[in-house]
Amino acid sequence: MSRQITLVVVLVAVCLAVLLPGAAYAAEGDTVQTIRVDIAANPPATPRVLRRIEASVKTVGQRLLVGKKTELISQSHQTYEALMQEVLDRVLVGYSVQQVAITPGVATKVAIVLEPWGERVRAVQVNIEFSAVDKLFIPLLRDELGDLAASINGILLGLPVDSLEWADTVAKNSIRELVEARLPEYRAAVDIVPGEQTQVRLVFSPVGAVVREAMVSLRSDSMPNLLLYEMKPDVEAFAKALRGLPTEFVSRKQLELTGQLEQIALSHPYSQSYLLNVRGELIPGPDTQIHLQLESRKYRVNAEARLDMGRDNANTSGHLHAGKFVSPEDELFVEVELITNTMQWQFSPGWGHQIGPNTVVGARFNVTDNSRYAWLEHRFGDNWRLRFDRSSEKDDDEIGLRYKLHDFLSAELVHRPHENFIRVIGQL
Repeated sequence: MSRQITLVVVLVAVCLAVLLPGAAYAAEGDTVQTIRVDIAANPPATPRVLRRIEASVKTVGQRLLVGKKTELISQSHQTYEALMQEVLDRVLVGYSVQQVAITPGVATKVAIVLEPWGERVRAVQVNIEFSAVDKLFIPLLRDELGDLAASINGILLGLPVDSLEWADTVAKNSIRELVEARLPEYRAAVDIVPGEQTQVRLVFSPVGAVVREAMVSLRSDSMPNLLLYEMKPDVEAFAKALRGLPTEFVSRKQLELTGQLEQIALSHPYSQSYLLNVRGELIPGPDTQIHLQLESRKYRVNAEARLDMGRDNANTSGHLHAGKFVSPEDELFVEVELITNTMQWQFSPGWGHQIGPNTVVGARFNVTDNSRYAWLEHRFGDNWRLRFDRSSEKDDDEIGLRYKLHDFLSAELVHRPHENFIRVIGQL
């Protein structure tokens, strides 16, 4: 459009040189320094289109009027107005310039009246496409955009169809600004097909780093891992759907996505059967981490296989803990242990009481050898656990510091009065 203005203005400047010889020279006195523009359009154009029209009028005015003597322009204003009207009629395709009025001065005012001609945009159809986004998250992204179609209608409706030849860039920039304000993690490629029924196609592509992989971890201190494994496919489907989303978007919507993740776990039949509490954690990044802690409000069931390294006797065993909560803080349980070296069974009923979120105390009685134990267990974060078993037999106390290596394997450093060893624990 700038090149078109330049060519037309050059032709007009030649005409001025012929018709108004004195116009090429600035005599003493006031000369035009700047151009002010006043635009009246019926119907009104959008602010951005008006700014584009204003810029075009200023460009024409600067080439024709700036540097000229104001007295000369005042004497020949009708000629200048007619020439500017002719130039703008050719430049502002889609609009008819009904009137141009020039008010000379150091800051010369150019007032124009416009009316659209030809077909106008009467309807806009907006088609939105997301590149490499799972259908699970399309509704969330659309919610972020809000009523984008209505905003685009506000930009295009009523414009002369022919004006989109030069207003196309203006409209596209306006739409991109709308997208950036609502969904800054994406860039929109905009394609406009003009017509009374204008078609707008938006193809969204992520900006910056995206989620390449999402790793899932399900943990519980009250339910067997094998049971959690039945729930894992639903959570992994959610994790897989995260791939391709911008990491910045995942970070901004972290709380909402975590809530969606927790809801998936809560909707599983096992969650209803075992009255599970679900606590989710989503750590955004190219390799996104998903952690779910699922705890039953009704039962506590754990099954473990143990191997004691650095111990000669009773160094392999299987351990089962089965309990039922009789209150939110109190559990009645029975523990069964099989020492595989000697095939000896041990049975221990007991009681546990929750003190705060990380500490449990209790007592149990081993009916096999009539020994009594008081015990305490304290957690440090998600992976560390310290326990102390106080036996009625003085030489049978035990202290253990346990670290969870992953969902199915832990290692524990155990101290007893006459021995220290490492216990490798497989959680079933």
